[in-house]
Amino acid sequence: TQQNTTQHNTTQHNTTQHNTTQHNTTQHNTTQHNTTQHNTTQHNTGELKDPDLVEENLQSLLQSKISMPIRYLIVGATAITWKFTYYAPKTVQHYALKTRQSEAKLLWVSCYLPYFLARFVFIPLIFLPFGAKTAAFVLANSILAEIITNFHSYLIVGPNHTGDDVLRFSTPSRDQKEYYLRQIAGSVNYNCGSDTVDLLQLWLNYQIEHHVWPDIPMLKYQQFQPQFKALCEKHGVTYIQENVFRRFIKLVDIMVGKTSMIEVSNASEGILAKAGASA
Repeated sequence: TQQNTTQHNTTQHNTTQHNTTQHNTTQHNTTQHNTTQHNTTQHNTGELKDPDLVEENLQSLLQSKISMPIRYLIVGATAITWKFTYYAPKTVQHYALKTRQSEAKLLWVSCYLPYFLARFVFIPLIFLPFGAKTAAFVLANSILAEIITNFHSYLIVGPNHTGDDVLRFSTPSRDQKEYYLRQIAGSVNYNCGSDTVDLLQLWLNYQIEHHVWPDIPMLKYQQFQPQFKALCEKHGVTYIQENVFRRFIKLVDIMVGKTSMIEVSNASEGILAKAGASA
C-alpha cells in the first residue's frame, strides 16, 4: 500500500509538473507571439499595408459628398466612442483570425454584452436601494466616464502617426537604415520630460523612441529622448515634436479631408523633399 501510494504521488507530481510546464510554455509562446505580432505589424511605420492608417480606414468618408460640418460631427462621434466603434472590432478581428472563431460572436457575446451589462446595468442596479435618482446618477456618471476615457485615449493615440507633415511609404523598407528612418519620419512625439506629463499622455508622447527601441522600459524614454533628438538634428533627420492638441488638430484635418499625408517611396526622399519645402 505504501509503495502504491508513493508511486501514485510521484505520478501525480510529475503530471502536475508537466501540465504546469506546458501551461507556462504555452503562455510564453502566446505572449511572445503577440509581442512579435505587435512589433511586426504596428512597427511597419507609415507603410500602406499597415491596417491602422487613419486615412485608409476613412476612405468611404473621404470619397463621399458629405459636407464638411457633418464630417467634423462624425469625427467627434468617433472620438468619444472609438473603443467600441474601432478598437474593439479591430482587436477581435485579429483574435478571430488567429483562433478561427466567429468574429461577430466574439465581439457581441464576449466583448460588448458583458461590458455593457456590467458598466451600465449591474453597477447602477447596485445603487437602486438608495433610490432611483441615485441609480440614475451612477448611470450618468458611468456614461460620462466612458466618454471622457474614450476621448482621452483617442487624443493620445490618434495623432501618433498622422498629420500633413508625416510621411507615408508606398514600398517596404529596403534595408535597416531605411527602416529606422521610417520609424522617425513616420512618427510624432508630444511634449515630454516630466513624470506628470508623461503619465497623463500614457508615455505615448515618446512614440519615436518607442518605435526605434520597442523593447526598452517606458521609464528610460526620458533619458534617451533628448540625446536621440539631438542626434537627429545633427544629421538633418526630421524629428516632429509638438503639443498634443496641435497634433490632434492635424489628425482631424486628415480625417475630414482638409489636408493629406505625404506619400513617398522611401524615407530619404521624403526627408529631402520636406527640407526643400521648409527652405
